[in-house]
Amino acid sequence: MPEGFEGYAALSSHDPSVGSDDQEKCSDHSGFSSLEVLAYRFVIIASAITVLSGICNVAILWVYNDRGSTPHLLHDLPRPNPYIGLERATLNPLSPEPHPIMNFPNLAAQVNSEEVDKVYFDLPSLTTPYGTVYPRESNFTVSSEVSMILQFRVMDFGMEHCTLMGAIPSAADLERSAKPVPVVSSETAKIEVWFLDDNDVQLNAETLSYSKRPRRKALAGVWGAKTEQRVQISDTFECSSRSLLTFEFACTEPECYVHFTQDEDEPIMAVFISQAWSIKKRYQGI
Repeated sequence: MPEGFEGYAALSSHDPSVGSDDQEKCSDHSGFSSLEVLAYRFVIIASAITVLSGICNVAILWVYNDRGSTPHLLHDLPRPNPYIGLERATLNPLSPEPHPIMNFPNLAAQVNSEEVDKVYFDLPSLTTPYGTVYPRESNFTVSSEVSMILQFRVMDFGMEHCTLMGAIPSAADLERSAKPVPVVSSETAKIEVWFLDDNDVQLNAETLSYSKRPRRKALAGVWGAKTEQRVQISDTFECSSRSLLTFEFACTEPECYVHFTQDEDEPIMAVFISQAWSIKKRYQGI
């Protein structure tokens, strides 16, 4: 060191302020990266929770929608009672009994023992200026292969004595009414009529076939189908109001054949249920 400079020290070539600035920049950069990572993780977790929540909602909706659209659950529900309290009403023993009522089938469908899976869906309709009209007419056809399924809903209160009836008018009565003449294979065609075990479930004509029909439960009677007669097919039996009654009509002979158009107009050409008064027997002590 030159003389005269003993009390002085040489300045460092490194600027300390520069180092402190670099350290601050590194510290700032490191802190920003940590916040960014935390935010990224939060977005991932939130997205995963959202996706899982959506999957759970769709699964719950599918399960409840599937339950709500199951047909047999609807049939399990009891039908509402429109006659609440009538069973407790005081009846006058001198009041006249109402006349029997005629109950026509809600469903009339054919099934074939030779084509057990075939569906004979017959829903007649008429196109009118006011729209499509569905008349109460239905075809009744029974042969050695074809059976007829009829289902009734028991009507009204206190009319719970039921009898299955069959009526085919005379040719003269049919001519006056312009109704089509029935076809009967012989003078008297023997038709067995069976109670079917429907479990009080309404049948669907669009899917009903021989293989899917309810099983036979008991023989209701034998109908000797003959013109000019209204006959009692079955004995009188108890029938609960609003319940379903289902029957199968089947020929007993190979050459048996019966066909007619069933409706509710006079002269009656139909199979129907006659419902008679049943309250009097329940209240004999009144």
